[in-house]
Amino acid sequence: MSLRGRIALLAAGAVALAVAVSTLVAYFAAGSILRGDIDERLAVRASMVEQAAAAGVMFTAALPPDIPISLARLVEVDSILQVIDPSGQVMVSMVGAVPLPVEVGDLSVAQGGLRTLRTVNLADERFRMVTAPMVGGGAVQIAMSLTEAEGTLTGLRLVLLGVGLIGVLVAAWIGWLIANRALRPIDDLTNAAETIASTHELSTRIPEPGRDEIGRLAGSFNRMLDALEDSRSRQHQLVTDASHEFRTPLTSLLTNVETLSRHDDSFAPEDRARVLDDIAFELRGLSSLAEELVDLATDPKGGARDVEDFRLEEITVEVVGRERRRTGRQIDVNLLSNGGPESGGQSGYPDLVARAIRNLIDNAHKWSPPDTPLLVTVSGRRLTVTDRGPGISEGDKPLVFERFYRSTEAKATPGSGLGLSIVKHMADIHDGRVFVEDAPGGGAVVGFELP
Repeated sequence: MSLRGRIALLAAGAVALAVAVSTLVAYFAAGSILRGDIDERLAVRASMVEQAAAAGVMFTAALPPDIPISLARLVEVDSILQVIDPSGQVMVSMVGAVPLPVEVGDLSVAQGGLRTLRTVNLADERFRMVTAPMVGGGAVQIAMSLTEAEGTLTGLRLVLLGVGLIGVLVAAWIGWLIANRALRPIDDLTNAAETIASTHELSTRIPEPGRDEIGRLAGSFNRMLDALEDSRSRQHQLVTDASHEFRTPLTSLLTNVETLSRHDDSFAPEDRARVLDDIAFELRGLSSLAEELVDLATDPKGGARDVEDFRLEEITVEVVGRERRRTGRQIDVNLLSNGGPESGGQSGYPDLVARAIRNLIDNAHKWSPPDTPLLVTVSGRRLTVTDRGPGISEGDKPLVFERFYRSTEAKATPGSGLGLSIVKHMADIHDGRVFVEDAPGGGAVVGFELP
């Protein structure tokens, strides 16, 4: 069953329950009121008979079986009157009327007991009967038919049932209308999702109807689309930039290979060596570019990595050791915190942090003269790498962490322009920051700080 159908059914069920309870209450209340009116009328008539008896009207067996003329006004077409003596013998009754039952309770009233009221069946008809004591002994019995009252209750029952059924149908219809109106934003959301799934157009948005739950759902969906569109835009930009970066080395490789294939026999050894060096240089650049693109495109928060506890000092010492062996360069390490409380543990992605430190060292190694040492400094959660190269101009400082950015001087050296952008990517993931400064005595200080 659809959600609309369930809402309509729920509304109809709620109204049906309310109608059923209301109908039962109204029915029993009406029955109680009608019986109460009959009981009150019976009690009034019984009191009048008691007053007549107290005023001297005698009821004896010698009288005609019909009631005295003085009591005729107490009897209506819907009533039956009967007088019994203390032994239960009928002294006065109505001609042609059905005899009223005399039971143990009635005898008790005739012998001085209290008035009683009960329902009796006479000739397949229900009557309400009162038995009241009289002065000097005996009791008067008056019964009124319940046919009219029960007919009224039957009509009321049919009316309440009809009104209830109409109310349930109307409630189901109104519930269906309300469900249609309430679920319209969800329809819009569904249509938008289906449109996006079929067209892959992430710019589609749906209206936010308000600040209720449906509005919040629509807003969340739109924000999700914003994030997806931004992610796809950045992915597209990354691919575009990467294709641009791949084009130049691939063109150079193709040119060199074609040159070798056309002039292999006529090449001088030194020219051949130069072309092969160019090819090796471009291949190393392509390998580095591919590796850095993979690292830059991998989002650790997507579930590929788990958050781990680490110490920046320990990672730094490990990475510096590997880089010393790889480059053969002197790399000094200065641990200012020296394991103190200010160098407390960090939670995050240690493999990305290690990659960022390696990129900083590679960048410094590329720019520093071969005979100069590099300096890696760790102070708390701040890490810097100092080189002795030409430094970074003021115009380039704001751009060095951008993807594929390479200064004019850097274009003559191997690299992809992604190394420092990976450092910034790592810092952003850890809610940290990156910076670049001038080194005292020349060179540059590049680093990051984790929160």
